[in-house]
Amino acid sequence: MSVTKTEKLLCELIALPSVNPAFLPPKDPHAGEQRVTEFLAASARRAGLEVEFQPVLPGRSNLLIWFRPRGKVDRRLLLAPHLDTVSGAELPGALFTPAISNGRLFGRGACDTKGSVAAMFTALCRFLYLRNGPRAQKLFWPVSSMKKAARPDRAP
Repeated sequence: MSVTKTEKLLCELIALPSVNPAFLPPKDPHAGEQRVTEFLAASARRAGLEVEFQPVLPGRSNLLIWFRPRGKVDRRLLLAPHLDTVSGAELPGALFTPAISNGRLFGRGACDTKGSVAAMFTALCRFLYLRNGPRAQKLFWPVSSMKKAARPDRAP
């Protein structure tokens, strides 16, 4: 079965654990979004986008992805997904292995929110390719590493 660029990117993102550290013991190898932010930053640079890391906590940074158009900016577009996931300790090992079954893609973060990240990033790159870069839109994509922990006693 062939997969689309979006599905391929989503598989790559799922395979990169990015569990919110609030849900894991200290120094757990699945903790943090750094693997995902570095992967997306490299992909964005290859696509000709500007990249900036915004440190939030040690080992946790927001990723800002920019496209600055030529000429006067008359519109701005903000896309703001997050990259961290819940742990899923109840299914060790299986969650970070993407799987396609009956036309659906499964894995930790597939719908919240790595699926959104993959769709947004693929659409952004396609838009830039088709239009040879927008002339009057400033695209700003802060990919967040932070969302509030569901357990206040374990907040990052």
